[in-house]
Amino acid sequence: MQHEHWGRGGRSAWRVKGLRWWILSALNEGPKNGAEVAEWIELRSEGAWRPSPGSLYPMLAQLCQEGLIKKCEDGRYRAIIGAGPSFWRVLSTPITPETAVVEIESYVSYLEDMSNADPSKVEPYRERIKNLVGRLQRLAPPRGNFAQSLGVG
Repeated sequence: MQHEHWGRGGRSAWRVKGLRWWILSALNEGPKNGAEVAEWIELRSEGAWRPSPGSLYPMLAQLCQEGLIKKCEDGRYRAIIGAGPSFWRVLSTPITPETAVVEIESYVSYLEDMSNADPSKVEPYRERIKNLVGRLQRLAPPRGNFAQSLGVG
């Protein structure tokens, strides 16, 4: 069953966009506190995911810093932009390295949450995750020249 809020492209579009997309979509429906955002995501993902506080709150802070959402005096967050063309443009705008790292952190938290709940759901991806770990380690070597580690220096 596809939920009416899956938006353009169905479920896969939501997964590709990550936590940032989920939060902005939740807040587009109205102000919510962090727990309400997590509940909204869990409901819209048909129980497949409820982001942990360790992934949700850093992303909320990041979106506040970017000026896309605002934390209200009552502790709830609200979207600064609506679901018009500017909303979709923000979600399709190329991201900065900082935003990419925050997104990676949120995906790692997602996989950790899933693995804690049911390790068998993550097991089929074990080799791919190991491959990603290796790639990330090459980007951040413990010592030495960054350009050399990438093979360009």
